[in-house]
Amino acid sequence: MDRLELDAFLILAEELHFGRTAERLHLSTARISQVIKKLERRIGAPLFERSGRGVALTSIGGRLEAELRPAHERIRAAVDRAIEAGRGLTGTLTFSTVESSFHLFGTAIHDFQNRNPGSFMKFRNSGVTDPFALLRQGEADVLASWLPVREPDLVASAPAFQESLTVAVPVRHPLAARPSVELSDLTRDAVIRIAGTTAPHYWTSAVSPDRTPDGRPIPHGPSAETLLEALAFASVGQGLALVAEHVARRVPRPDLVYVPVADAPTLEWGLVWLRSGETARVRAFVGAVQPSFPN
Repeated sequence: MDRLELDAFLILAEELHFGRTAERLHLSTARISQVIKKLERRIGAPLFERSGRGVALTSIGGRLEAELRPAHERIRAAVDRAIEAGRGLTGTLTFSTVESSFHLFGTAIHDFQNRNPGSFMKFRNSGVTDPFALLRQGEADVLASWLPVREPDLVASAPAFQESLTVAVPVRHPLAARPSVELSDLTRDAVIRIAGTTAPHYWTSAVSPDRTPDGRPIPHGPSAETLLEALAFASVGQGLALVAEHVARRVPRPDLVYVPVADAPTLEWGLVWLRSGETARVRAFVGAVQPSFPN
């Protein structure tokens, strides 16, 4: 198995999509199909099942992936260690956060820079509509995001810290005078949702649940692409905005009241990085973050 066959097989096994595999390898879909067919002829059995419902590994393909991937990752890690041994921790680490929440990680950023004076940090903001795009495009090394993150090409750290959810309501809304509310109180209003379909539903629902704890649906309101859009909708009575507790502290507004949601799931935050993009700098930054947020 040559390098292209190995990369094409493992990436297709991960993506289960010829088009995305071609994009990651900067090749045409037809070329990926040729490579996989050639590999299947050499092995003498199909590695993937292709149907109108999509692509799936065969049993032989699944066994091959299970045996190849650990070895491939060990080789890649060995090469990375050799490169890093030559370069050390010098260089640039690009840190991205969801909705510009850099202030949450200020202590860790300072610790990382103090421990690694040869490293330079850059900062990027990741939107909520496609939160992992910068990682996948190679434009960020580490992302601070709420959890869970269950993407096969990404690695998520243990939770660094957790916070509660609040709901932003207009100052004259009946809920504004309450010391706290429950999710069932939101069923009488529409709740603003994150726009688009790129962000995984399990990820968006962590900050904006679809149902109350007893299973009642929470009505959907307008879709917003940013936090500021969501707050604008809420301020004019077009829906209620569920936001993290830190937003209430950092974005005070005279036209909105932030009310704690007593029975909402706790929102956990951690670091996320591309599985194939883990470097010594990434590991060092993760190591700086974890002690900064003792559980």
